[in-house]
Amino acid sequence: MIVSDLLQTAGLSLECIVGDAGHSSVGSVFLAERLFDLMDAPARSVVVLGADACAGVEPYHFDMALRMAASRDVAAIILTRAPVGGATSTSLHTARRVGVPLLRQTEPINLAGLVVALEAGIRGSAELALLRAVQAFQTMNTAHPDVDALVTNVAAAAAADITMTEQPAAEMSFPVELEAERNAWIVVRDATAQARPELVLVGKALADRVAVMEIGRAHV
Repeated sequence: MIVSDLLQTAGLSLECIVGDAGHSSVGSVFLAERLFDLMDAPARSVVVLGADACAGVEPYHFDMALRMAASRDVAAIILTRAPVGGATSTSLHTARRVGVPLLRQTEPINLAGLVVALEAGIRGSAELALLRAVQAFQTMNTAHPDVDALVTNVAAAAAADITMTEQPAAEMSFPVELEAERNAWIVVRDATAQARPELVLVGKALADRVAVMEIGRAHV
């Protein structure tokens, strides 16, 4: 799951007020009851700042907390209540500069309910990724009339845009090791290893499977 997925999750009622919410991978939820609890936030976590963490906070301290979050590789911060004076222009600039997206609730949600909903969304995303990977590997182990059919069927099982090309054409491009020269690649488009790590395994395995099929066909 990436941060932008949270904005589209029904029931969370979140919006991004600053930062790039499109690419940061989310691994867990961390509740910060005090601002400087951010010192203990895990990497790739979404930090939920409780009302007490926001209340009475000086803008300078909030800027320090944003830098601390960046050093911890926090995926995003959710404000359940605006800091004193609101999110100042300085704070917004700091968040943008250090690369920490700031989210806020568009509708009041019970804090415990928000945390539970976030955890359920992240857990569900991980379980879905695992299921798709298993389905892709099962598809590789079944018979296919040709390589094109194999690639098409694996792409459908993994719910990804996967093709075979003559050149690497995306971040996730995997060489098909043939006996002759390397002139075929399995390419996963419109995805990143950070957002969908399971596709790294699928892509590598598919490239190996294609190589086996191509070598076998050449020896017939």
